[in-house]
Amino acid sequence: MNLNRLHPQRLQSFYLSRLALKKTIPFFLDDGGHKTFSVDQLQMKSYGKLVSFPELSISLTHTHGAAAAAVRKNSSLIETNHENQSLFQKLDSTKTIQTLGIDMEHKTRVVNQAVMEKISHPLDLHIGPIENWCLKEAIYKCLMNTELFDQSFYFKDIQLKDRTW
Repeated sequence: MNLNRLHPQRLQSFYLSRLALKKTIPFFLDDGGHKTFSVDQLQMKSYGKLVSFPELSISLTHTHGAAAAAVRKNSSLIETNHENQSLFQKLDSTKTIQTLGIDMEHKTRVVNQAVMEKISHPLDLHIGPIENWCLKEAIYKCLMNTELFDQSFYFKDIQLKDRTW
């Protein structure tokens, strides 16, 4: 990512998310959270993975004036090799995937109708546009962190259903 091309407000949010990550990582290290490290060690290897901390999975989010980082220690994931399966077939065939994804937006942010048409599934739970966006963004990050998917699926492929957790 070329940081020189970012708008100053977007750059500030980008740095806030890295600061949140830098403050969160020590809680997951074996030294009891006392290890110090540089921001350079926060270089991404792949989606949700850091070069310097391969034992961790991460998810970052930022919006104007706010940012957050979610971190978890990796555990073994079920290995799968299902190249030609649909998104849902892949998930059904892998029963114990552990992953994470987060997103946040200001509640007042407007998601225009054209965007909603691109991201909405016809059977989505009826919720507000910004809630729909945030849930799908978090789910997308969660799925991408599994490393089971390439980036060829769309938010529209994710159906939001009514669930009690």
